[in-house]
Amino acid sequence: MEQTPEKIAIMVCRNTARSCTGAGCFTAFYERKSAFADYPEETVLAAYFDCSGCDAREKDDPDFTKKLEKLRALGVGRVHLASCCVKHCEHLPAIRAALEEKGIPYVAETH
Repeated sequence: MEQTPEKIAIMVCRNTARSCTGAGCFTAFYERKSAFADYPEETVLAAYFDCSGCDAREKDDPDFTKKLEKLRALGVGRVHLASCCVKHCEHLPAIRAALEEKGIPYVAETH
């Protein structure tokens, strides 16, 4: 019986995404480097999304909640918080709490 590949997602900072191509995250994923080094080739990058911005309150924001629910519906098993989020986001604790509340494991880093 064939096993279903693991699905993961990458969440980026909305502010940083204005000037970032995402190439660092995608390169790290497809070349299985940095935080993606231990994933098998069959792993699927099922979603690439941004937070809801600094003005949103992740735990109470219906748009962010909807994004997390869509990830669950897609079968995403883990979210990677992009390096831009980890290094620059003052809302990271709220983002982590929202992921935990929805039962979505996360990894803090991409490349």
